Amino acid sequence: MIVLVVGLTISTVNAQDTLRINSLRVVDVCSGEKSWLMSLSLGSINFSDSLESFDISIGYDRSIIRPTAALKEGTLAAQMSNGPILNVVVPNEMRIYGFNIARSVAGSLPLFAVTGDFLGECSSVGTLTLPFEPDFNGEFKRKFTVRRLDSITAINKRKPDATSGCEFDDKAVTMSDSETEVSVGLKLTKLDKDSTASYRVIFSFDRTSDSSLVEIDSINVLGCRVDSISITSIGAEAFISAVVQDQPKVDVVVRRRSMEASGRMKLSAVVKDESLCGCVLPTLTDTIDIEIDRPNVNVSTSTDDDACTISIRSGEVIGMCVHSGMKTLTLRDLTGREVQRIETGSLPVVMTTSNVSSGMYFVTLLCSEGHASNLILK
Repeated sequence: MIVLVVGLTISTVNAQDTLRINSLRVVDVCSGEKSWLMSLSLGSINFSDSLESFDISIGYDRSIIRPTAALKEGTLAAQMSNGPILNVVVPNEMRIYGFNIARSVAGSLPLFAVTGDFLGECSSVGTLTLPFEPDFNGEFKRKFTVRRLDSITAINKRKPDATSGCEFDDKAVTMSDSETEVSVGLKLTKLDKDSTASYRVIFSFDRTSDSSLVEIDSINVLGCRVDSISITSIGAEAFISAVVQDQPKVDVVVRRRSMEASGRMKLSAVVKDESLCGCVLPTLTDTIDIEIDRPNVNVSTSTDDDACTISIRSGEVIGMCVHSGMKTLTLRDLTGREVQRIETGSLPVVMTTSNVSSGMYFVTLLCSEGHASNLILK
């Protein structure tokens, strides 16, 4: 009989009994209420285990979490006449205790719960520790050799904002027949000026457009600190590390790829929030139409309209004359400065323009019986 009693007593001591601290709520730093909730559980407790009191200290980082209340509803502590009581006098240590007098508690509920405020960012982790051995009344028969401790963690659930993002100054712009480029303005709206906020502004030509017509020549960002700008054949990106003014703006210069370029392009812009803990999802995007007019060709001749002709092809100007004699092919910029000259008696007269800077030029062909002139875009 004595051996049986001892055996029953030993059976209540389980080497694998586990004390658990469970985080019951993931904090959303973008919400109005940044509170956390945790519980401490001892597993299933029987009346025969004789649990009547507890005194447990939990370590934490007070720069990340701040305990505000110990909760008893839905816990074993609700069966106790005193507690749970929360004490945070010691920095970075919350002490929770409670007790009954000559009456045990039992059940599978958590022993107690604690709630508080989350003070960190979405990347912060509120680590919990047990700096001291948990203390129970002397008659308590359970031993907890295994511990499982969660941490208090957070996320950032971005909320879509249709007023945050970007908007072009105009719905459409035209590159006239005398222009080699056009400037497009873009407003950045309702971007966070917080020091941790960063953004990526992305420009892209519509896939259905002819990408051989134009390209982005340069980007200038005003009112922001810019880390880098990347320009490709199909668009561009500007990486913004900080917004320093209330109404930042981006100026984009789009230029023709060649004098043959004419048609219509669509340029789209979108803003991506690159902040680690951003709470806004910018959804305001915009698209602008770019109309590219073909340059006008002005040809004049003297006595014979067909005596001299000028034709243009990629990288070359070709002059033809029906009469013999010397021919002079001259290329001048819009100020009248001579850029290139060829004098020859041979036909055709071919001038290579691959080494000439981009811009508008006048080309003139003189022959014995006439002349011709043409305006070209390089």
